[in-house]
Amino acid sequence: MISTLNTIMKIRGASGANRLLYYFGRLPLIGKLMNDNVYSKASLKKTFTIAVLILKMIWGFLSKFAYLGLVVYLPVQLAVKELPIAEQYDLYLYILVLLSFGVGAVSNAIILEPKRDKYICVKLMRLPADKYMHAVMALRALTFFVYFIPAMVVFARAYGAPLWQGLLLSLLLSLWRIAGEALHLWIFDRKEIVLVKKNGLVWTVIGAGYLLAYVPLYMGSSLLDMDNMLFSLPLSLALVVLGAVSAWYIARYAGYRNAVDAVTKIDDPLLDMGRMMKEASMKQVETKEKDFSAEKLRPGQFAGKSGFAYLNAIFFSRHKRFLIQPIQRRLVIIGALSAAGLLAMFAAPDAFSKLARYLISSLPVLVIAMNFTSIGERVCKAMFFNCDLSLLRYGFYRERSAILSNF
Repeated sequence: MISTLNTIMKIRGASGANRLLYYFGRLPLIGKLMNDNVYSKASLKKTFTIAVLILKMIWGFLSKFAYLGLVVYLPVQLAVKELPIAEQYDLYLYILVLLSFGVGAVSNAIILEPKRDKYICVKLMRLPADKYMHAVMALRALTFFVYFIPAMVVFARAYGAPLWQGLLLSLLLSLWRIAGEALHLWIFDRKEIVLVKKNGLVWTVIGAGYLLAYVPLYMGSSLLDMDNMLFSLPLSLALVVLGAVSAWYIARYAGYRNAVDAVTKIDDPLLDMGRMMKEASMKQVETKEKDFSAEKLRPGQFAGKSGFAYLNAIFFSRHKRFLIQPIQRRLVIIGALSAAGLLAMFAAPDAFSKLARYLISSLPVLVIAMNFTSIGERVCKAMFFNCDLSLLRYGFYRERSAILSNF
């Protein structure tokens, strides 16, 4: 395993160094001093490889502090800082359990995650799939535990909790994530389903998890004694046993070749982020057969129109759903939230008043949220992919006088 891990780290280091050199070469002024020959200089690339490794380690610690601080600790401080410190700690643990133990185990599993690194090592470099996965999973479990320790300890101390609770929580979370990885692998082995690729399910879990995590902040209570429950001896022992059994299952699993093949196909857009984003944009606004029904294609319905007026009339007639469906969805969501707000106002006036005060204090954030509810970007994409992209192929649109006259 050590030899395989060493090879993987060298491949990752070289790949990271190449990316660092590439982006350094794109910097204004100083980037022009570097030519393509720099990629062949082994000593320089080794230095960059070490720099990349150090940056990854620093980022590993900083990202855990950022996650616990911004996503877990800060919402508690903003919403219920007037509560006793023990109750704040319960809410902190409640949010952490739902997001890290619940949502994270579903949405952040690497054992079946499509990654370029996996494709390079197994497909191109011909590393045995089982040895690669064993090494990667061992490294993942170790670094996940180590990176979380400082952040867990610091935020536990912020609530006056003993240091051992931060250490134990890091260990329990690491063991639970190992169990989550084993569950993903078991589902693939039984059903041939790659769970992390089921975007609908994953985002549903994420949305429900975050909603359930933050709702108790407006009630002023987690409804559970998280401190005593999470650090109880029976639960801790159960998670240790579960983690050990899961690690044994991962180590003994014999079908890693099929698992790697399922998520490292050369045409998988997840291996190329740029391509994935482009295909997602096109998929979002692609036309469907129902957009060209006989009713919409009947002759004479645009009589009297010509030029761009005629073009626009045809386009918006055939692509009404890009305008109507998003508005309908937003109205349904707004109606549901309004109904939930009215229900909360009558059922729990105190919680409703806290929520109202929080929303009023969050008006600047709501402006940004309103921007995301706009459908203008979607309409522009629809016009570009289904209309402008085809028209741009004509030489007429490359003539300066024609462009100005069109505008």
